[in-house]
Amino acid sequence: MLMEEAVSPNNLTIDLEDELQKQEVELKLTLGQLKLINEFLSSNIQPKGFLMIEFAYDLFNRLNKAIMSVPLPEGQSPEDTPEPFDGGDF
Repeated sequence: MLMEEAVSPNNLTIDLEDELQKQEVELKLTLGQLKLINEFLSSNIQPKGFLMIEFAYDLFNRLNKAIMSVPLPEGQSPEDTPEPFDGGDF
């Protein structure tokens, strides 16, 4: 099933059922870059339909897991660090 969007040269259409699109890749980002992507997506993603909701949920789980995997500096507690988006608001 394709993500349904208005036809425009700036829109990206991804076939979420295509096995090629499900292939995992490795990418190294800084924590700041990861947090920026997470925050941008949490503010702008509007999943519609089961496949897109499932896709977004998995994406946010992966982003949050990566953010939480970074060890905190000595003397800093988890309460000092803002929580990443948990995907529960959509």
